[in-house]
Amino acid sequence: MYSSLTRPRSRSTRRRKQQNPRRMRRFWHAQARRAVAPRSNRKTRRAAASRSSPITMGGRWTRLASELELLERELASATANFREAERVAVAAMAKRDELRGLLGAYKAKAARLGGAEDSGLALRYDRARDLLWTAPCDLAAAEAAVTAYQQAVLGVQP
Repeated sequence: MYSSLTRPRSRSTRRRKQQNPRRMRRFWHAQARRAVAPRSNRKTRRAAASRSSPITMGGRWTRLASELELLERELASATANFREAERVAVAAMAKRDELRGLLGAYKAKAARLGGAEDSGLALRYDRARDLLWTAPCDLAAAEAAVTAYQQAVLGVQP
């Protein structure tokens, strides 16, 4: 590849030189400046574009900064709301797991006391189990069903 200074001259260039030496001198000076000047790259083009962008030319940086602060406050508020919702959901699942464990423990106690064949106990157990293993779980109804089963098991005589 040839640089702009060393490439072979075309006929039109030679003709111009022959016709007007002063013009040819200006032509070669322009060619030399182009060859020596750094080529613009993406960064310089982007920087030039940002200097002439409508945002900077209109002087709207303060408005954009206040909008950014507003968005940051809204984001912080939304994050707090999501964290609160997560905390409530985790607490509900923990309560459901606690009720499931309690139901299993009282089933084992009922079997140990000999109440495994009692149809009333089996009915209450099935109701509590259905409530606890159905999604979404109604925790209030499930807690009442587990308490009823617990009371029935405690009422069994060995």
